[in-house]
Amino acid sequence: MTDEEDIYFLEDQTITLDDFPCDKGWILDFGGGGEGVIGQIKESQVIAIDRRESELLEAIENGSKALPIIMDGKELKFLDNTFHTATSFYTLMYVPEENLLSILKEFYRVLTLKGKFIIWGVNFTHPTEFDKNLIAFRLKIKLPSGKLIETGYGTRKKSQSMKQIINFAKEAGFTIITSKEEGILFQITLQK
Repeated sequence: MTDEEDIYFLEDQTITLDDFPCDKGWILDFGGGGEGVIGQIKESQVIAIDRRESELLEAIENGSKALPIIMDGKELKFLDNTFHTATSFYTLMYVPEENLLSILKEFYRVLTLKGKFIIWGVNFTHPTEFDKNLIAFRLKIKLPSGKLIETGYGTRKKSQSMKQIINFAKEAGFTIITSKEEGILFQITLQK
């Protein structure tokens, strides 16, 4: 367990999630463990992948209806052109920079032509003037159902930005459909 004195906290954040269209097939949710937010919105339409079984079990406890599968995003065990929609809800902040491109290429591979990858993330730079090992923020998530989830996310990663994710996504072959920032939070919709 990490002592809070070892964590640099960003400002608390709140996000209101709108339902998003996905009329065809399954949704592949990268990092769908923990709160299982996408699995709570889209329920049994979601295949939630996470490297850690404990995260997937926690998502079920939190009300996710997704099909949980232990899987690494660097090696997706799905055929090419399988999914019309993929999501990543504050998961890329845990991915080492050297793995971002390979993961984005894998998602590009498993999406159908015109398939979309929706990414929620946070812009941060770990302040060099602080002697802290982790950077974190608390997040209140308002679901379309009205349910409120209060959680937090933290990482040892030193920085992440929407621009960085967009650059890797373009290199992986994606087209950027939308990108928006609200404070330190961002959302990107990519298309194959």
